[in-house]
Amino acid sequence: MPKLFISYLALVCRVSNGGIDEADLERGVFYFNCSRDEALAPLGDSTLTALWLPMADLETKKRVHETVSKALIKADVEGRVAWKERGVIQSYNGLNKLLDRNGCGKIDPEFTDDKGSYHPAVPFSCTGVAVRVKEAGLDLDVVY
Repeated sequence: MPKLFISYLALVCRVSNGGIDEADLERGVFYFNCSRDEALAPLGDSTLTALWLPMADLETKKRVHETVSKALIKADVEGRVAWKERGVIQSYNGLNKLLDRNGCGKIDPEFTDDKGSYHPAVPFSCTGVAVRVKEAGLDLDVVY
């Protein structure tokens, strides 16, 4: 099942611990709350990879950063990643554009919870994405 990566932190941590492999990265779609420049900055003390793996040794940080950067550059070329733009917040509609462009289907930005309460479009959240992907029956494993 292809993966929908909606958290850069989760991606870095799972690549670090082996929970995500290169096949997952080859098939995945990526919708983060960080810019291309932030995600692909050369490895240093203040890069996202280093910040999210503070206890890892330098070799692990390098390996993870190289693996993630390589995958994101390839996904960017293939249209499988949507980067955060300055002043634009993540949204279900923005995610839908990425999903539709990649033939993954769409989610409903509005939903009815398990108690039957209707919720109009609410602020974007990782849990909200997971719920909507499940409700829509999309063949995606949401990683956050």
